[in-house]
Amino acid sequence: MAVIRNGKGEVLFLPPHEDIRPCLEEAVVKGVSLTGADLRNADLEKTVLRGGRFHGANLEGARLVCADLREAVLECARLNGAQLSCARLDRSNLKCADLEGAVFEGCELESANLSGAFGTADFTKSDLTQADLSGVRMGTRGKGSRFNQARLRECILEQGDFQNADFGESFLVQANMREGNFQGANFRGADLRGASLDRARFPEFWLEEK
Repeated sequence: MAVIRNGKGEVLFLPPHEDIRPCLEEAVVKGVSLTGADLRNADLEKTVLRGGRFHGANLEGARLVCADLREAVLECARLNGAQLSCARLDRSNLKCADLEGAVFEGCELESANLSGAFGTADFTKSDLTQADLSGVRMGTRGKGSRFNQARLRECILEQGDFQNADFGESFLVQANMREGNFQGANFRGADLRGASLDRARFPEFWLEEK
């Protein structure tokens, strides 16, 4: 039987299922709070977890490919190394989440809240339209997150750290990039029409080209 526990080993939900996926789906439908749930390396591919409450949950290395996490609360969750390719995360709350090594390739993240999130992650071809990435830390001097061909229309990147990030061929029309750190970032082929760039820091060579 699949038992959902938190990091302290305390039981959060005990349903009559052996498979973790229907177990979690039932917990979400019943409105069970899964705060602090220990779901490390769980296989949750295509699981429907819409509106689930996973505040502070440990999803390190979890497989969430094509999962439905629309409107889910993942604030302060650990998603380092998680696989979320093609998942639905529209209007989800990922505020202050650990995203180091997470893969969001092809995800739907429209209007999602990722403010204060940290870690280098892969958002290649994702839809981040009107998403909030303010104050994130998604880049270092050594490596940065990937936003290749991502849709970031009207996205809030204000005061975010995107050092060495790859925004190649991304769609940043009307994005708010004020006071962001984009040093070392790649913007080749990116569309920044109407973007707000006040006091943002960019690679010197890119500014010279502009």
